[in-house]
Order: sequence, then C-alpha cells, then structure tokens
Amino acid sequence: MNLQPLSIALMIIVSWLAVVRPAVADAVVMSNGDRLTGKVVREDEGRLELRTGYAGVLKIDRKKVTRVLFDEPAPVLADDERAATVATSYDDDDRPMLSRPPPSRQVTDDGPKVEATDPEPWEMGKGHRLEGRVNLSLENDQGNSPSQQLGIDFMLSYRDLRDELESYAELAYETTRGVKTTDNWSLNNKYSHFLKGSRWYGSAWLRLKHDYFADLRLRYLVGPGLGYKFFDGLGLSLRAEIGPIYLNQDFYEQDDTHAWGPALFLDYDQNFWDNHLQLYHRSMGYASVGEGDPNLWVSWTGLRMPMSWGVVGTVEYKINYDSDPAPGTKSTDTTLGLKIGYEW
Repeated sequence: MNLQPLSIALMIIVSWLAVVRPAVADAVVMSNGDRLTGKVVREDEGRLELRTGYAGVLKIDRKKVTRVLFDEPAPVLADDERAATVATSYDDDDRPMLSRPPPSRQVTDDGPKVEATDPEPWEMGKGHRLEGRVNLSLENDQGNSPSQQLGIDFMLSYRDLRDELESYAELAYETTRGVKTTDNWSLNNKYSHFLKGSRWYGSAWLRLKHDYFADLRLRYLVGPGLGYKFFDGLGLSLRAEIGPIYLNQDFYEQDDTHAWGPALFLDYDQNFWDNHLQLYHRSMGYASVGEGDPNLWVSWTGLRMPMSWGVVGTVEYKINYDSDPAPGTKSTDTTLGLKIGYEW
C-alpha cells in the first residue's frame, strides 16, 4: 500500500487550515499589545480564564491584562460583588468596552483592569465537563513491524469538581495482499480524585496493550498512584504520579509473566506563540522488582497546532521499550506520526 499520496494530502490540509482563523468573540488585550480571543469564563486568584477553540481554557495573569473587549454586552461579577456594565463607548473595532462602578480600591496602570465572570458550573460542584479528541494519523513504524500505515487514536476526559476520568486509545491494523503487516492497539484509563485545597491527588491506572508482531497477546498494568500538580495554568501544565503497579503479560509463544514494581507517570503540556502551538509529553516508566522481570518505558512527545473549527494538526514521536522482549523480537519500537484530528 503506497501511502505517499495520502501523506502529501494530509500535509496540504494541515497547511491550508493553519491560515484560517475562527471568528473572534471576546478579546483580551495584554499589556504587551497581544490580543487573545475566546470567551471569558471567570477570574479567580489573580487569574482571568479565557475559553478558546484552539487551546482549551487559558489561565492568564490578570496583572498582564490591559482590557477586555466583549463580543456581546453581558453583566459580569466584579471582585467587590457589584455588577459590572457594558459601556456605550467602543474601541477602534466597534466592540463594546467593559466599565463598572468605581471600585473600592485604587487600580493602578499595571494592576488588573478587568474583574471577572461566573465560573463554569462544574467548578461550582454542578454538572461536569466532557472533552475529547480524535485523530487520523499516517505513521512510520520502526521496530517489530517496520512499515507505513494508517492509525487512529482518541482521547476522552470527564471532569467534575473533585473527580476526573481519562481514557486514551490507539489502533493500527493493516494488511498487504492479504497478509497482516500491522496489528497493535492500546487502551489507557486513569481515574483521579483531587484533594480539596491541595496540589495532591490520588489516582488509579488500568493500561492494556496488544502487539501481534511483538508476540504480545495482552499486557495489562493496574494499580494506584499518588500525584502532584507542579503547574496548572497560565499555559503550562505539569504533573507527576508514582505508585505500585501489577504487571501481567500473556504471550502467543513464550511463557506468560507477571510482576510487581514501581511506576512513574509524567504529563506535561505548554503553549507557545500566543497559544498557536502546544508542546506535550506523556510517559510511563515501570521497573519490576524481580530479577529477570521486564522494565518498560512508553512515551508520546509532540507538537500540536490548533486550527479552525476544532481541527488540530499534530506531529508526534512515540517510543515503546521492553527490556525483556519475546525471543526473535526487538526491545524498542518507535513511531513517527503525522496527525489530523478534531477536538471538542
């Protein structure tokens, strides 16, 4: 199967969509002159939150905000709990500017100019938030099944005030002239419970993997974890988890194995270039405690480019390492993928 024409088509689509920008809504003008567009959803603890279609919810230091231009007149809630009103004056783009009754404290030139809006319902303990992403990818694999093939992956995230459930799955399957050349999939699930007023949270993991050409019928890892959020907001997210994990491997040819050991999970995401580019890294490292038992490493590192109408382009590099592979198979698989997807 010749995938070169499809590769060229995907690159053309990514390049064309990158120059098409969505219609503006609310506009946040920064002190350095930058303008961010989206929907202002709240302000809390010195931050203004802007929901965008290209980078999710951005948490902005309100001291860096010069003004907010609202797409539609609407009342908001000020710090002193007095209702703000939309003025009859407009900026150069004929968009209404925010005004409010004189505050009880002095506002300096480098201080906050905008006081905020109502939080999302789930942040007040009412309802939930559901987000997702699905990608079609052209992949170049090196390792146990070196080939070029199409793949699909999806991510779902459910979040309420204290709990979060995440699910991420990948699938790659291909035949050439009736002969199977690629057959692997994985499913990673995680539940997290956030402690009130703390950066600490508890988690539970269940990770499943199948890889025919690595002789792996099914591998699963399951166990609890303790996590900590180092950064959460202002375009930077970093958290880590550690916990005892049980590993079970069911092979086609060799003897099945099982082991215990500690595992470390990392999740990093950062926005660049006015949130038009996102760098991310997710990884899991596992070290079994028994002699001769496997050590594992899997990581996804990529650049994600939000576009218009929820469309996202991504370049991603994935590594799968097994220190004790089945006889006749390689210890390391790598995948370079070009993805085009949709997020909501």
